Amino acid sequence: MNPRYVTILIATAMAAVLSTSVMAKNGNGEKKAKVTKEERAVKRAEHKAKILKEFDKDGDGKLSKEERTAAKDARKKQLKERKGKRKNKGKNKGNGENADKAAE
Repeated sequence: MNPRYVTILIATAMAAVLSTSVMAKNGNGEKKAKVTKEERAVKRAEHKAKILKEFDKDGDGKLSKEERTAAKDARKKQLKERKGKRKNKGKNKGNGENADKAAE
Protein backbone atom coordinates (compact mmCIF):
# COMPACT_ATOMS: atom_id res chain seq x y z
CA MET A 1 0.00 0.00 0.00
CA ASN A 2 1.22 3.48 -0.82
CA PRO A 3 2.70 5.21 2.28
CA ARG A 4 0.83 8.38 1.39
CA TYR A 5 -2.52 6.58 1.59
CA VAL A 6 -1.53 4.97 4.89
CA THR A 7 -0.75 8.42 6.32
CA ILE A 8 -4.08 9.79 5.10
CA LEU A 9 -5.93 6.78 6.51
CA ILE A 10 -4.27 7.16 9.93
CA ALA A 11 -4.92 10.91 9.99
CA THR A 12 -8.59 10.35 9.11
CA ALA A 13 -8.99 7.72 11.83
CA MET A 14 -7.38 9.99 14.41
CA ALA A 15 -9.60 12.89 13.39
CA ALA A 16 -12.69 10.70 13.79
CA VAL A 17 -11.63 9.58 17.28
CA LEU A 18 -10.77 13.10 18.40
CA SER A 19 -14.00 14.58 17.05
CA THR A 20 -16.12 12.13 19.03
CA SER A 21 -14.35 13.02 22.26
CA VAL A 22 -14.75 16.74 21.58
CA MET A 23 -18.45 16.29 20.87
CA ALA A 24 -19.18 14.82 24.31
CA LYS A 25 -22.76 15.35 25.35
CA ASN A 26 -24.55 15.54 28.66
CA GLY A 27 -27.58 13.43 29.61
CA ASN A 28 -29.95 15.78 27.75
CA GLY A 29 -28.16 15.29 24.44
CA GLU A 30 -26.75 18.81 24.54
CA LYS A 31 -23.07 19.54 24.09
CA LYS A 32 -21.21 19.98 27.35
CA ALA A 33 -19.59 23.34 27.87
CA LYS A 34 -15.90 23.22 28.65
CA VAL A 35 -15.06 24.16 32.21
CA THR A 36 -12.43 26.86 32.56
CA LYS A 37 -9.60 26.76 35.07
CA GLU A 38 -11.25 29.58 37.00
CA GLU A 39 -14.57 27.73 37.20
CA ARG A 40 -12.78 24.58 38.31
CA ALA A 41 -10.92 26.55 41.02
CA VAL A 42 -14.20 28.04 42.27
CA LYS A 43 -15.84 24.59 42.42
CA ARG A 44 -12.81 23.20 44.27
CA ALA A 45 -12.92 26.04 46.82
CA GLU A 46 -16.67 25.56 47.33
CA HIS A 47 -16.16 21.83 47.86
CA LYS A 48 -13.34 22.43 50.33
CA ALA A 49 -15.50 24.91 52.27
CA LYS A 50 -18.35 22.37 52.37
CA ILE A 51 -16.03 19.64 53.68
CA LEU A 52 -14.57 21.98 56.31
CA LYS A 53 -18.03 23.08 57.43
CA GLU A 54 -19.19 19.49 57.80
CA PHE A 55 -16.10 17.85 59.32
CA ASP A 56 -14.02 20.59 61.03
CA LYS A 57 -15.35 19.97 64.53
CA ASP A 58 -12.76 22.06 66.40
CA GLY A 59 -13.23 25.08 64.09
CA ASP A 60 -9.54 25.69 63.39
CA GLY A 61 -10.06 25.95 59.62
CA LYS A 62 -8.25 22.72 58.76
CA LEU A 63 -8.92 19.02 59.16
CA SER A 64 -7.10 17.10 61.87
CA LYS A 65 -6.18 13.46 61.32
CA GLU A 66 -9.40 12.32 63.01
CA GLU A 67 -11.54 14.78 61.05
CA ARG A 68 -9.89 13.72 57.78
CA THR A 69 -10.54 10.07 58.63
CA ALA A 70 -14.20 10.86 59.33
CA ALA A 71 -14.48 12.68 55.98
CA LYS A 72 -12.88 9.74 54.13
CA ASP A 73 -15.18 7.25 55.86
CA ALA A 74 -18.24 9.33 54.96
CA ARG A 75 -17.09 9.47 51.33
CA LYS A 76 -16.53 5.70 51.22
CA LYS A 77 -20.02 5.15 52.64
CA GLN A 78 -21.51 7.52 50.06
CA LEU A 79 -19.75 5.74 47.19
CA LYS A 80 -20.82 2.33 48.49
CA GLU A 81 -24.46 3.45 48.65
CA ARG A 82 -24.27 4.90 45.14
CA LYS A 83 -22.72 1.68 43.84
CA GLY A 84 -25.52 -0.34 45.45
CA LYS A 85 -28.17 1.84 43.82
CA ARG A 86 -26.59 1.36 40.41
CA LYS A 87 -26.35 -2.39 40.95
CA ASN A 88 -30.04 -2.67 41.85
CA LYS A 89 -31.28 -0.20 39.25
CA GLY A 90 -32.44 -2.71 36.63
CA LYS A 91 -33.01 -5.81 38.75
CA ASN A 92 -36.80 -5.46 39.04
CA LYS A 93 -37.55 -5.06 35.36
CA GLY A 94 -40.60 -7.07 34.50
CA ASN A 95 -41.51 -7.52 38.16
CA GLY A 96 -43.37 -4.27 38.64
CA GLU A 97 -47.05 -3.43 38.53
CA ASN A 98 -47.57 -4.86 35.05
CA ALA A 99 -46.29 -8.27 36.12
CA ASP A 100 -48.59 -8.21 39.15
CA LYS A 101 -51.60 -7.34 37.00
CA ALA A 102 -50.74 -10.07 34.53
CA ALA A 103 -50.64 -12.63 37.34
CA GLU A 104 -54.24 -11.82 38.39
